[in-house]
Amino acid sequence: MTGKIIWVAVTYTLQGMASTALLIPLNTLMGRLSSDKQQRAHLNQIAGFYGTAAGWIVPAATLPMVSVFGGEDMQKGFLYVGILYGVLYALCHLVVFWGTEYLTEAGGANSVEKAPGLGEVLKALLKNKVWLFCIGLYFFDVVGSSIESSAQTYYFQYNLGNVNLLATYSTVATVTGVLVYAVLSWFTKHFGNAGTASLGCLMSMVGYGIRFLLHDMNVWVMIVGWTFSTVGVGLVGATIVLNIFDAKVYGEWKTGVNNEAILMSGFSVSYKVGMALGGPIAGYLLMLVPYVPKAAEQAESVKQLFFVENTLLPCVGFLIALVFSLMIRKYEKMLPQMRAEIEARKKEA
Repeated sequence: MTGKIIWVAVTYTLQGMASTALLIPLNTLMGRLSSDKQQRAHLNQIAGFYGTAAGWIVPAATLPMVSVFGGEDMQKGFLYVGILYGVLYALCHLVVFWGTEYLTEAGGANSVEKAPGLGEVLKALLKNKVWLFCIGLYFFDVVGSSIESSAQTYYFQYNLGNVNLLATYSTVATVTGVLVYAVLSWFTKHFGNAGTASLGCLMSMVGYGIRFLLHDMNVWVMIVGWTFSTVGVGLVGATIVLNIFDAKVYGEWKTGVNNEAILMSGFSVSYKVGMALGGPIAGYLLMLVPYVPKAAEQAESVKQLFFVENTLLPCVGFLIALVFSLMIRKYEKMLPQMRAEIEARKKEA
């Protein structure tokens, strides 16, 4: 059993590292395929639909496929399904490689542009205020959401006495997730990338605020709150990559260095650090109250903490995220002028 645990831990970690190593250039590629903001928004929109579809299909299809491949032997079934997913995962990324290798605006495989040195990249990174604001925006978004998700099951169990409400929440989140990507290009066209993210932060705050002020007095209050907050979270998540592309424009205008992939790496780090901190924060807060693991009932102070972690703390996280999004918005209005100046410099060179 110890060997199995080590094997699972190592392979799971490697799989996560591979996913990150693929996601960073995949997101960067979106910016290489087009410099048009609306086309990028459409690409992100399509990616969101596929991601949502996968979120539906994989959980629903896995166990039936395990039964088909393994019969009574579930271990054998999971082995074959795991191999099938691995092959499909590899093929999808190979399709991206074969289909886009010579189509990027940056020159693809034929590009001979000299890459900047590491020192030059790091200096440019720290001077890129828009990128730093993007990191702050997404970090506090993820921290707030992570605190909520860490305490959500406990809240439904001890405060509401109905764990089955998780299914209702999941339904609301899925429907709003599809809705967000369906209307994303309209929002970015009318409000811009940073403006859409700001609107998302505001909607999340409204959703959590309604639940906090009305103390989740009934299911309908919770559904209304969930609808606002999940739409808000979706708008922020759907536009963060687009804001990173805008940060790339600002950075190149400010420093003359095009470090698009590094900017995308930093965004990925902010997500992972936010996830890594949100859960432990929720756990450390439990140490301040008399929480009893697996108890049938919890003290009132414990229930109050679960309520705050599901409403007020995420609201505060999105309030801080809103401040960063408004800072990005300030520079977003200057992007057309920045692009024009960058093109002028290239022509002179």
